[in-house]
Amino acid sequence: MRATALGLCSTAMRLLSIATLGLSAAVARDAEPTPALLTLAVLLSGGGLYATLLPMETAGARLAGDV
Repeated sequence: MRATALGLCSTAMRLLSIATLGLSAAVARDAEPTPALLTLAVLLSGGGLYATLLPMETAGARLAGDV
């Protein structure tokens, strides 16, 4: 079950990264450098805070589908 989830997530991340590159190219073409860098800094900082503060340790915990 976990291997399947990992495979699906990996595939989804690769597809979304391709879409993100296309969207980034379209947005960056018309963007001014300073606001674009500030937006990127805010998004990366928010992601870092989320990854650092919100997730809880789940090692040893049962998954919802495990019986």
